[in-house]
Amino acid sequence: MKRTVLLSLCLLTLVSCAPQVEETRNYDEYEENHLTSLDEFFSLDYDFYFIELYQIDCPHCIGTKTTIFNYLDKQNNEGVEIPLFLFDMNEGNRQENRNKFKMKPENYNYEVLVREMENDKPSTLEDTYFIGTPTIYEIVDHKVNKVYVGTNEVNGVLNSQN
Repeated sequence: MKRTVLLSLCLLTLVSCAPQVEETRNYDEYEENHLTSLDEFFSLDYDFYFIELYQIDCPHCIGTKTTIFNYLDKQNNEGVEIPLFLFDMNEGNRQENRNKFKMKPENYNYEVLVREMENDKPSTLEDTYFIGTPTIYEIVDHKVNKVYVGTNEVNGVLNSQN
């Protein structure tokens, strides 16, 4: 038993130390999948779609790039059930982009804000919180339905669509 546990720990250590493959694709290669403006957030001609908010300089977004790009490659070449659109929060004026969203209360808990959006189903940016990047907003019938925040949740929702 001890030997099995020790062997398992050694294998996990080796796997976690394995070098990560660097993503060579970049967001510029997917311009046709970008929103031209945040004003399009709720007005796309789809009943069900994802919007990912990201920032080129966001360290957490690095962990989602391969999943995002794989999803977009499949979307652009084969089609997917739920289309994904992108918006770089640094596009244009960063502060103006953030100001389009609902003001977060002081000392907020992002999980509470996510639950609020999922319960209230906002249909305007003024009623939608910008939590951070990376975040995917699931839009159904031009309203927020679900919100996926952070590397694990973003990767999880997109990988579950395959």
